[in-house]
Amino acid sequence: NNLGVLAWKKGKEKDAMDYFKKAIESDKKKAFAARNNLAAVHRDRYSGKPDQADFTEAEKQIQNVLAVDTSNKLAYENLARLYYDRG
Repeated sequence: NNLGVLAWKKGKEKDAMDYFKKAIESDKKKAFAARNNLAAVHRDRYSGKPDQADFTEAEKQIQNVLAVDTSNKLAYENLARLYYDRG
């Protein structure tokens, strides 16, 4: 996850997404930060160029976090921003 954050800050979106996906694969039940970050990348892509696939993937990742951790404030914030961007 941390490598993904570093890549994202350098503007390497594809590399960041790959790192986030690897983090999720390594711990599917507790990769909350990686799922939130992957959702944020998709949300950013959606807000720049609306594509239903990006919206759907962002929403799915956030919902996966909230299904396991219902008190995850970052996930709720991500979801609110996603819906705000859609509106």
